[in-house]
Amino acid sequence: MEQSADFYRQAAGILTYYYNVESFEQILSWHHGAGDFVVNIDNGDLDVKLVSARGYAPLFTNSTHLKNGENDVELILQALLIFFLNLTVRMRLDRYDGVGDIVWADGPAVQSTLAGFFDGLALKPSVASMPDSLDKCFRYYLSVCTVEDLYELSNASVKTFHRRAPEVRVVKQHLKEHVEELNRAIGKAL
Repeated sequence: MEQSADFYRQAAGILTYYYNVESFEQILSWHHGAGDFVVNIDNGDLDVKLVSARGYAPLFTNSTHLKNGENDVELILQALLIFFLNLTVRMRLDRYDGVGDIVWADGPAVQSTLAGFFDGLALKPSVASMPDSLDKCFRYYLSVCTVEDLYELSNASVKTFHRRAPEVRVVKQHLKEHVEELNRAIGKAL
């Protein structure tokens, strides 16, 4: 159990580190079961590496940044929230034995993903337009989100999945409970 929690934390940290807060570019189409992540275990310690990325692109375009060269703080935080929520859902998806049926990871994956997200965020350079560190600004932004906000945005995130993807049924089955678990984890972490 401790090793799987460490895996989720490290994988979330890696994906967050590579998220570009100004252009919204991110590693796309990664999967646990597809061999995108490699785990080395040495004396019980895990070392996780991302070894393949099928794409690196924004989920949506930051047209404000492109038009005037300035970063809109609220837009950056909104996009980061969408990235975060999408990350928390996708981190819970895997395949049985790496190639079998879609499975949903249990609750500890949520806390580990949250911790890894903040690990990765802490490594990001400062954004000039932010009134404080990106980590502190996002923590505040997240603290004012209601469970309804989180559910609505998570549900919208699911709509970005290919409609025939087998993951969609599994996510829809677990989404409400996931958001409630996530909201509790956020409350404890902040």
